[in-house]
Amino acid sequence: MPNCRLVRLGDYIKIRKDVNSNLLFGAKNVMGVSQDKRIIETKAKLSDNDLSKFTIVHPSDFIYNPRNARAIAINDLDKQFIISWNNSCFYVDSEELLPEYLNIIFRCEAYDDYVQYYAWGSSTEVFGWDKMFDYIIPLPTIEKQKEYVAIYSNLLKLSKNHEKSFDELQKLTDLFMDAMVEKYESKEIGNYIELVNKRNKGGFITDVRGVNIDKEFMPSVANLSGVDLSKYKIVDNNRFATNLMHVGRDERLPISLNSSGKPIIVSPAYFTFKMKEDVNVLPEYLFLFMKRPETERYAGFICDSSVRGNLEWSRFIEIGIPVPPIDVQESIVAVHHALEMRKNLNERIKALIKEISPVLIKNAKDLCSES
Repeated sequence: MPNCRLVRLGDYIKIRKDVNSNLLFGAKNVMGVSQDKRIIETKAKLSDNDLSKFTIVHPSDFIYNPRNARAIAINDLDKQFIISWNNSCFYVDSEELLPEYLNIIFRCEAYDDYVQYYAWGSSTEVFGWDKMFDYIIPLPTIEKQKEYVAIYSNLLKLSKNHEKSFDELQKLTDLFMDAMVEKYESKEIGNYIELVNKRNKGGFITDVRGVNIDKEFMPSVANLSGVDLSKYKIVDNNRFATNLMHVGRDERLPISLNSSGKPIIVSPAYFTFKMKEDVNVLPEYLFLFMKRPETERYAGFICDSSVRGNLEWSRFIEIGIPVPPIDVQESIVAVHHALEMRKNLNERIKALIKEISPVLIKNAKDLCSES
């Protein structure tokens, strides 16, 4: 047997036809598939659907949406669930093909390009079974497939382990902050911060940012064509920016701390501020306190009653913050830094996972060429 062959996928898979006729699975068991190729809870309204006609998905089955076949995923949940008629389901019906290896193939851009070409070529933009069956895949030996799957699975496992640690570190940070509120007297943040009105004279800084509801600086979505950037405010490293215009309306407090190590600029409508000299509050500790849901709710409560729900600066600086000793603040900030480092590392791991799929499949195709 050659080391690798190019084969038609339809010769190795079958359509799953098991249906929920006995209503063993209810609405809470209905799942769907996301654009990033994951099994997720369905977003569809199920009140008027006949669940007895929904397809039962078994472990290692694949589901995809024919109207968006790039959204395809393997059932790696180790349980059965059901999918609506909007989705299709198939399974590997050959001992020569590992479902986990096929999953790597579906995560390559080559598959997405194939789907886009044939789906968009249809008047209804549907990627049917005929095109799925006709997809050509490299089929190396089972041993080689296991080797690829091991590499890919180990990266996935590493990523999932990091994500589990996110929750633990976040809970620890939240517990820390809750304890501070209970133990220490709150003082107005106006005692510790001061406004900064540093403008981008000459327009030399062009890195324009906004602040999203997740309290992160993001590239500006505004149309900056012809805009005079010299009027924009500079946010130096370790300084804050916040947009107080719609806090009451949106019930969110867009605020962020620049920890990038370089200056950025924000809209003139933003408030920019820094910690006062010689105060016993760390900027990172203040930022963690501002991220608390309780702080956000209070900020919304003290907004004015206008439609926009502006939060006046004078009211913003009245928000109270507990101030523990610096060493205690440093301990809380250290936990937060550990969380951020793990998040950053996990983003790199995810990027590697995305890059490794086409590398592995290219290696398989190279084996086919040599055979």
